[in-house]
Amino acid sequence: GTSPVYNINADTVAAALASALEADHLFLMTGVGAVLSAFPDPASRIARLSAAEAREAIAQGVISGGMIPKVEEALERLRGEGRPGIGAVHIVGSHADSLVEEAREPGSRGTVLVP
Repeated sequence: GTSPVYNINADTVAAALASALEADHLFLMTGVGAVLSAFPDPASRIARLSAAEAREAIAQGVISGGMIPKVEEALERLRGEGRPGIGAVHIVGSHADSLVEEAREPGSRGTVLVP
């Protein structure tokens, strides 16, 4: 017989696993490198967003396109109001230097989303 094939977004799987483990941090890699307020201008990088600020940025169209599902997935998995989840979600570029620097200093290279 044949087995079913599933197409599951890697960010969704990573966020679900990190949430189940109640991880302090989750790093989501992206070619853009961060949430940008004026895509595609890298100088418009937003270093830090609270959950409320991120929702507002989506509603106002500041966060758009392919970044919306990434941010929405992060927001669903953040800790808050007594529920378990991830402490912070970092959206960062795929270069090793970006990841290491973001881990050392949240918001320094990418965007950190916090409850």
